[in-house]
Amino acid sequence: LESNPSIKALGLSATPRENKILPTIYKMEMDVAKEGGFVSQLTIAGVPVSLNELEQDSYNKLSNVISSNLQQGGGWSQVMSGIDPFTQSYSNRQISRKYALLRATVQRKLLMSKILSKFEKLCELCERYKDEPIMVFSESIDAIEMAREYLKARGIEAHTYHSGKGTDDRSEILRFWGHSFNVLLSVRCLDEGIDIPEVAVGIVMASGRSEKQLIQRTGRLIRPYKGKSMAKMYVIYGKDTNEKNIPEKLTSLTNAKYVEVN
Repeated sequence: LESNPSIKALGLSATPRENKILPTIYKMEMDVAKEGGFVSQLTIAGVPVSLNELEQDSYNKLSNVISSNLQQGGGWSQVMSGIDPFTQSYSNRQISRKYALLRATVQRKLLMSKILSKFEKLCELCERYKDEPIMVFSESIDAIEMAREYLKARGIEAHTYHSGKGTDDRSEILRFWGHSFNVLLSVRCLDEGIDIPEVAVGIVMASGRSEKQLIQRTGRLIRPYKGKSMAKMYVIYGKDTNEKNIPEKLTSLTNAKYVEVN
C-alpha cells in the first residue's frame, strides 16, 4: 500500500491485530452484529470430563516439566528467546529449557486431545443431534481418526477433514456433509475460510488457547442462515486441567450465553 498509494483497499477481519500501518476505521461489537442479524445468537456449553488415573498421571508429569522450565527460565517469553535470565546472554542451558518446554507443551496438548471420557461425551452429543450437521474440532489428526472410530462403533457415520487428504477428497466430503453423513471432524482446516452457514452445532474436543483460534472456530457457527436462530458450541474440557478456563474465555470473547452441561 505504501508503494501504491493510489490503490483503494478495504480490509475486513474477525480477528484484527493492532494495526501498525493503517488505523481501524470501524469496529462492530458482537451485540450490534447480533441485533443487526449479521450473526446468530450463540450459546457456549461447557462439558467437564474427568481424566482416568493413567491420563492424570501423565498430565501431572508434563505439567511439572512445563512449570519447572518456566520458573527456572524466567517465563515463557524469556525461555523462548534462548537468553538466560541471569547472564542475559544466549546459553545452552536456556536452549535446553526451550526445547523441553516446547516438547512437554505439545505432548500435553496431544494428551488432552485423546482423553477417553471426551470420546464418550462426543458420542453422546452426536447422538443428541443425530439429524443435524455437526462440526467437531480437535488438535491432532490421530485424535479425530480415533473419534471417528468411536462414533462408528456407536453406529454414527462421520468423516475426517484434514491436511492429509487431497483437495478432491476434501471437496467431496464437504459436498456430502449434511446429506449422507452429519458429523465432520477436523483439526485446523475448518478454522477459517469455510462458509457453511447452515451448521448450528459445534463441538470442541481440544483447542489451543489463542484468541484467534477460538474466535475463528466459533465463527464457523454464527453465520446467519434462514431458519437458524441459535448456534451452540460445546466445549469438552478436562476438569482441574489447563483447559478449564477455555469455555469461559470463549464466552467472554464472543459475548455469548454460557451454560454448564454434565
